[in-house]
Amino acid sequence: MISEGLWRFYVDLGKVINTIPEGRIGDRVAEALLQCGTSQMMHFDHSGDKEFSGCREQCCQDLREAMGWLKYAEQTEVLPTDSTSRLLEEAKNLLEQLQETSSIPGYRGLDHLAIAVASTEEALQLWRDRMGFPVVCSEVVNEGSVRLTHLDLGNTHLQLVEPLLEGHPLYAWLADNGGAGLHHLCFRVEDIDTVMTASPLPTAAKSHQGTGGKRAVFLEKKHTGNVLMEYTGA
Repeated sequence: MISEGLWRFYVDLGKVINTIPEGRIGDRVAEALLQCGTSQMMHFDHSGDKEFSGCREQCCQDLREAMGWLKYAEQTEVLPTDSTSRLLEEAKNLLEQLQETSSIPGYRGLDHLAIAVASTEEALQLWRDRMGFPVVCSEVVNEGSVRLTHLDLGNTHLQLVEPLLEGHPLYAWLADNGGAGLHHLCFRVEDIDTVMTASPLPTAAKSHQGTGGKRAVFLEKKHTGNVLMEYTGA
């Protein structure tokens, strides 16, 4: 069970905290590790699985913070590498388990929300210039047929999808929609080939190119309640 793994990690972490030498850096590291290494598990000890699901993300955040402090402790030499490497591996494995919240193979959360636009530059005047979301990347993919531009929303990305070739299906979509609008949502997975064969809902037969060299594949819309969905991964 995840809860048992978390308790084991935090017990191991506590033992290592006790070995940190006193001093300005050591005391700060020990205090930080103690804080992020106990807060959520103290809550979980008095809750059921339903309540634990609500604090899952906080547990992930605490584990990431603990990993950061462990790396800092190693670099500042207040902890030896053999102690930090073992705990870092434990934390990494627990994070992977906590993030497996779906029957989608290798599911890693929401990757982006996509908006179809007639003009990327016009859309950026709203999302980048007025709303203040920074551009992460912008590239032309799929044999020059679309431009994909990603903006950082904080907890996910917004993808602007602009058709570039005459006759592209997105032109008809934009006309039918009356202009720009939400086009699809995309889930991040570990491996596209795996999810195409083991997805809980059927996918298209072929994958396509996404941003940053990633491959992506759409799910068959007739099985998704008429909501266009996509997987992206390696």
